[in-house]
Amino acid sequence: MGLGQEQDEKQSAAVARPARADRFVRHSLIGLLVRAVEVATKLALYMLAARLMGERESGLLFLALTWGHLASTASRLGVERALMRLVAAELALGQGRVARRLLTVGTLTTTGVGLVVGLATMLSAPFAARYLFHDPSVAAPLRMSGLVIPGMTAAFTLANVLTGLGRTTLAQILQNVVWPLGLLGGLLMGEHDAAALVLSLAGTMVLTTVVGVLGTVQDRRRLAQDTTLPTGVEALPSLRTTAAPLYVVELVQVTIASLPVLILGVYVDTASISLFSVALRASMLALVTLISLGTVAAPRFAGLHRQRDVGLGALNRRVQIGGAVIGGGLCLVLALGAGPLLSIVGAGYVGGAGVLTVLALGQMANALYAVQDVLLAMTGHGVALRLLNLLQLATILVLSFLLIPRFGLMGAAVATALTTAQGGIGTAMVTRLLVPQARPLLAPPLPRQFRTFIMRFAQ
Repeated sequence: MGLGQEQDEKQSAAVARPARADRFVRHSLIGLLVRAVEVATKLALYMLAARLMGERESGLLFLALTWGHLASTASRLGVERALMRLVAAELALGQGRVARRLLTVGTLTTTGVGLVVGLATMLSAPFAARYLFHDPSVAAPLRMSGLVIPGMTAAFTLANVLTGLGRTTLAQILQNVVWPLGLLGGLLMGEHDAAALVLSLAGTMVLTTVVGVLGTVQDRRRLAQDTTLPTGVEALPSLRTTAAPLYVVELVQVTIASLPVLILGVYVDTASISLFSVALRASMLALVTLISLGTVAAPRFAGLHRQRDVGLGALNRRVQIGGAVIGGGLCLVLALGAGPLLSIVGAGYVGGAGVLTVLALGQMANALYAVQDVLLAMTGHGVALRLLNLLQLATILVLSFLLIPRFGLMGAAVATALTTAQGGIGTAMVTRLLVPQARPLLAPPLPRQFRTFIMRFAQ
C-alpha cells in the first residue's frame, strides 16, 4: 500500500509539472503583453510631455517624478521584495496564516514610513528648490511629489504582495501601467503644468492602492489557515532579516537611475535634464521586458527553492534565454535606431541619440543575464545581492562625479551604462557560485580573490 501511494504521488507530480510549465508560459506571455502596453503608454507620455509641455516644464515633471520614485523606494525599506519572496515561499508549503501576518505587517509599516517621508518632502521642497537646484520653480512640483510618495509606497508594496500570491498580471498592471496611464490621461485632458500633473499622479496612486487591497482580499481563503510543515523543513528568516539586504538593493537600483538626473540638475539646465530623462527612459523600455519575466518567475523561484525542486535550474535558464532574445533584441533596436526614435519625440531631442545608444548598450548585459538578481533574492541570497549592489553604488558615485561635471549628458550616460553592465555580469557570476544547481548560461567564473571575498562576506 505504501508503494502504491508513492507511485500515485510520482504520477501526480509528473502531471503537475507540465501544467505548471504551461501556466508559467501563459503568465509570461500575458506579462509581456502588459509590458507592451506599458512601453506604448510611456512612449506616448514622454513624447507628448516633451511636445505639449516644452523642455522646461517637462524637465520639472521628470525631476519631480525622479524624486518621488526615489523617496518611495526608500520608504518601502526593502519590505516589498521580502514580502514577494516570503509570501510565495510560505504558500508553497501551505502556510497561509503566516503569509497573511507578513503581508499585513509589511504593508502597514511601509505605508506609515511613506506618510512621514511624504510630509518631509512637502516641508523641505522650497529649501531644496532654492539651495540645491537653484530654481524656485522646482518647489511646486517637488512639493506635490510629497503627496505621491505615501500612495506609491502602499501601492507598490501591495503589487509585490500580489506577485508573491501568484497574481503577477495584476501586479504588473498596478505597478507599471496604471501610473503612466494616469499621467497620460492628464496630458490628453489639457493639463500641461508639472505640479498639477504630479498632483493627478497622487490621486492615481490612491486608486491603485485600493485595487491592490481588493486583489489581496480575493486570496483570503488561501491565507486563512496553515498546514503542517513537512519534516526537515527549516523556518524562513523573519521579514526584517529578509528585507534588510534587499533594502540596500532597491535603494541602489533606484539611485543608479536617479543620481545622474539629480546631479545633472545641479550642473545643467532643465532642458538638458528633459533630454537625458527621455533618453534614459527610452533605454529602459528594454528593461521592462526583463522585469516582466522576473516578476512572473519570482514566485516560482521562491516556491521551487523552498520545495528543493530540481526544476529551479531549468526554469532559470529558460527565463534567461527569453530575456536575452527579447530584451537583447530591443536593446539593439534602441541602439541602432536612437536618432529616428528620438526624432519622434521632437526635433530638439535628436541630439540625445548618442546618449541613448550608450545607455542601450549598457542594458545589453542585463538582457544577456536576465533575472539573475531576482533568482538571488528569491533563494535567500540577499546579502550577496546587497554586496554586489554596494559595489555598483560605488561605481555610479565615482563615475558620476568624475564624468558629469566635465562631459555633461554623455558623462551621465557612460556612468549609467557601465554601472548597469557591472550589475548584470556580477549577478550572473555570483549566481554561478552560490546557486550552482541553477547556473546561468555563459556566466563567467569569479576570479579567485573575488570568490573568496564573496564566500566570506556574502553568505
